[in-house]
Amino acid sequence: MAELRESGPVYVAHDEAPRLVWDTDAEAALATTLLPVIRARGLDADIAASIWLLVRIDGRVEATAIQVSSGDPAFDAAAVRAARGMLFAPALRGGRVAPVWVLREISLLMP
Repeated sequence: MAELRESGPVYVAHDEAPRLVWDTDAEAALATTLLPVIRARGLDADIAASIWLLVRIDGRVEATAIQVSSGDPAFDAAAVRAARGMLFAPALRGGRVAPVWVLREISLLMP
């Protein structure tokens, strides 16, 4: 895991990509993180940032890196906070769970 974190976003071969576990709790957490920033700064509701997420074998996010900024630093910071709270079904490689970097667009219009 330390190697992946230190290397930064890099493709890791896998058989099955991590899948976002999306439920009402995840949706509410995303809204409570992003909506205040969108409203306070008068941003469009469809604003988004593309963020690399290092997903651990337990499905939690270990690290993040912004690939494409939304253009608003406050939204980007909120998107990173939201991403760090996401839960995934972990990636599989060779039939075993594996940590991988995955690129996700973070917005109110997820999943």
